[in-house]
Amino acid sequence: MLNTLLAGPVDPELRTLPPDAVLLAFYLLPDGTGIADFSEALGTSIPSGIQSEQMAVDSIVKTLEANVPQVGRLKILIHGQEVETLAGHLDLTGTFTVNTKPMPVQPKPAPAVVTAPAQTPAAGKKLVETPAKLTPGTTRGKLSQPEHRP
Repeated sequence: MLNTLLAGPVDPELRTLPPDAVLLAFYLLPDGTGIADFSEALGTSIPSGIQSEQMAVDSIVKTLEANVPQVGRLKILIHGQEVETLAGHLDLTGTFTVNTKPMPVQPKPAPAVVTAPAQTPAAGKKLVETPAKLTPGTTRGKLSQPEHRP
């Protein structure tokens, strides 16, 4: 949802966020706090002034309020760092209220444990267990298993 908001309308008069701003990451903490990490362009490309800065943050808050009911509060970071203000006026050291009664964050189910059937070694041979290794995949944020060749 935030990436759609960042794409925004083409008309610059209707935009609330700079066209070159990028959402780097979004995290939802167990207490309902959303952490939105934006590129530096959010702070450097937005027109300086309390009104434009407040409209930018309000558009982010309202987007989360309408689409992610688990978010109770929002913390905005710029390039992974806490900053004092957005573009010189709006205080970013605290959090912004998104939902006064957020839905509880559902814990992710524990991964299922899969066990291989017991193998018996051939006469005179020892069975050696080797742990599976994950290797980075080509898609960012995903891991893949190495190719298995019989």
